[in-house]
Amino acid sequence: MNGREFVRRARRYARRNRLTFYFDPTRGKGSHGKLTIGNRSTVVQHNEIPAGTLSAMLRQLDINRQEFYVMRYAFPCNIVLDDEEAEVTGREAYVITFPDLLEAITGAWSWQEALEMAEDCLAVALSFYVNRNEDIPTPGPLADGQILIAVPIIVAAKLTLYTAMREQAITVTDLATKLDMTESAVHNLLDSGRFSHISQIERALKAVGRSLIIEDMGTTLTNPVHHPSLKERDTIPAA
Repeated sequence: MNGREFVRRARRYARRNRLTFYFDPTRGKGSHGKLTIGNRSTVVQHNEIPAGTLSAMLRQLDINRQEFYVMRYAFPCNIVLDDEEAEVTGREAYVITFPDLLEAITGAWSWQEALEMAEDCLAVALSFYVNRNEDIPTPGPLADGQILIAVPIIVAAKLTLYTAMREQAITVTDLATKLDMTESAVHNLLDSGRFSHISQIERALKAVGRSLIIEDMGTTLTNPVHHPSLKERDTIPAA
């Protein structure tokens, strides 16, 4: 792992755990910078970080090594009643948004459909970042009234591969050479809209030093208990 990859993962870790993050690339000696998470700091070298040094840096920041490497593709989601649409159509209606992904917005006509549409909307929104060759946003903490929506397993695997390639500056050509595959086949492994067998993606992940971990979490509510409507949320004063 190099310094750039370390800083990226440290930023994600801080956001995931609601900790302050600050990196000053000019505060260290030579090609080093100072990184602070919460009240703990360490010095980050910009080139490749030896394994022993990496372990010492994580201890200085009081970060569990396994938690540092985890990237979860599950995002907080707001699903709220759309009173205006309900008044016009006479049907139950919901608006679905993701606070970490402003381009992710959709609607549904029932609570169950809202949950299904939220998953599809999230997968499509994250694919835009891959298409634009941009970093995948880090999910923020789950707030009261929000629901955690995860992408399908295959999509999560493809996003993990994409993120690993970006962090290590591995090109499609590089990975195609490692896997003895065509560049077109590698593009398919990164495209969430194309079918790929999970074993193919796992092989590619191993080639870039990554693996996929499946977590078990409680399912979301199958029926709404109380979800504030858009009108209600508009009238809630800012904290």
